[in-house]
Amino acid sequence: MLTVKQLLDIGELKDLRLVAGEQGADNMIKNAITMDNPEMVHWMRNGELLLTTGYNISEDETKQKQLITELFNIGCPGLGIKIKRYYPKIPKAIILESQKIGLPIIEIPYHYALSDIVKNVNRHILGNRIDSYEQQELFLSMIMQTISKGGSLKGILTITESFISYPTFITDTQQNITDYSPSCSLYNDNIREAIAGKRNNLNEDASGQAKFYICGGSKELEMFLVKVSNTAMEKLFLIKNKDELLPDSKRQIVNTLVTYLGNYFIIRNESVLQSIKSIDDFLFILLKNDNMSFNKIKYCANKFNIDVEKKYVCAILHIVSDDNYEDFNQRFKDIKVMLKKEMSRSCYIVYNGNYSDLVFVCELNNDDNINNVNNYISDIFYSKISRYINADWDCYMCNGNICDNLSLIWKSYNEATLTLQIIKRDGNKVGHYTDYIIHNMLINFQEGREYLENIIKPLKLHDEETNDELIKTLKEYFNSFGNITKAAEKLFIHRNTLGYRIKKAKEILGYDLDYNKMLEICLAFKVLDLE
Repeated sequence: MLTVKQLLDIGELKDLRLVAGEQGADNMIKNAITMDNPEMVHWMRNGELLLTTGYNISEDETKQKQLITELFNIGCPGLGIKIKRYYPKIPKAIILESQKIGLPIIEIPYHYALSDIVKNVNRHILGNRIDSYEQQELFLSMIMQTISKGGSLKGILTITESFISYPTFITDTQQNITDYSPSCSLYNDNIREAIAGKRNNLNEDASGQAKFYICGGSKELEMFLVKVSNTAMEKLFLIKNKDELLPDSKRQIVNTLVTYLGNYFIIRNESVLQSIKSIDDFLFILLKNDNMSFNKIKYCANKFNIDVEKKYVCAILHIVSDDNYEDFNQRFKDIKVMLKKEMSRSCYIVYNGNYSDLVFVCELNNDDNINNVNNYISDIFYSKISRYINADWDCYMCNGNICDNLSLIWKSYNEATLTLQIIKRDGNKVGHYTDYIIHNMLINFQEGREYLENIIKPLKLHDEETNDELIKTLKEYFNSFGNITKAAEKLFIHRNTLGYRIKKAKEILGYDLDYNKMLEICLAFKVLDLE
């Protein structure tokens, strides 16, 4: 394809001039057409550049404005008008309307034939497409040769960078950077900080629209989803200048790579499954990799007499200790053996020697609900695990939601991991993912968070200036379901003082506390807890 700006750089069209709608200069042209029929807009398709003499609207400002609006709405990249036939110059109404909405207007000199412009434009577009196809073929050939010679994913990314001139890297399903092209080393710290800061957004983003800026905002990470069986798994990132548009030819190469990587990961992961030697190996593959076929998982599960089609839940026991690695590692193994004997359910406990976690994969009955599961996990921690851990260990336990079969256990594991981060921050020892649903929704709902933050901002500023504790007061008032006496007792203040504070909060907020406003403020307090 061709942009409006590139069109004006074609030598044979050097006298064409952009006179309005400069903000649309990067619009992509798929092809060019000429029409003067009054109904021409209804026959056009997105991406078609319209060239016209405009005789049918030459003296009607209303039609002129209507044409500009309709062209913009259908995705027309621009309008070329030939002057000195029906117009001495392009009408003011067209200029003003185009400037307002951003549709490029190209002034075509009288001596240019519209048919010659169409030929030039379409020839350049076709030429670019041919060059692009040849580049894609060469690119695919080179990465296939690399793989056939035992090359790695890093080698593929190195070839990619040489073709598109952008550093590239890949993150896995846990948003860890797994491989990168050579130039990425210049941005390592910036990349890791950006990914870590938006890890939750990445876990939930299925569209590939998340924005990342690094190097003080001068560079941008553009994300491409690598899909396996139509499900987004790994993510490919390019490092480019902020708000820079990726040229179409290079975008085609990236799309070719993304398609290839989808097949690459299927082959790689299924070959890993065939080499699995133990139940622990198998379960850790499932926990870390969520892009293997159900049939292959079922085949491997049968090898270890595991029922894939039952419901499961994943829990994590996380321990922080100053003990040396060898002693701690052996102690963890002993705990695993002792717990295994005491579990009232069929449960697989895996430990891969990472010096911090035991992972529980618990098989459930069809009539189990999440409340039963949450209580079960709490019971494991308080009645069983507490008997086997050292007094100076800092221990936490949490679980994800129920998954419908074993192939989805990675999701429950991810949920447990998110919950672990929350309870460690809040100082809790046990946590359940379903207790933090609103918390996680707010983390991944940026616009809603900003709205809620602004709701209680006046209260926050007032408390900082006066120490009146209006936020603390409202929290306890809501927790007491509006019972002033009960809330005052919990705050150790007189009920009249509580009444005064609530009245003051209403004055600062500027409205009464009806049901909807109370709900918004409660959610705003949740956002405040995230800070």
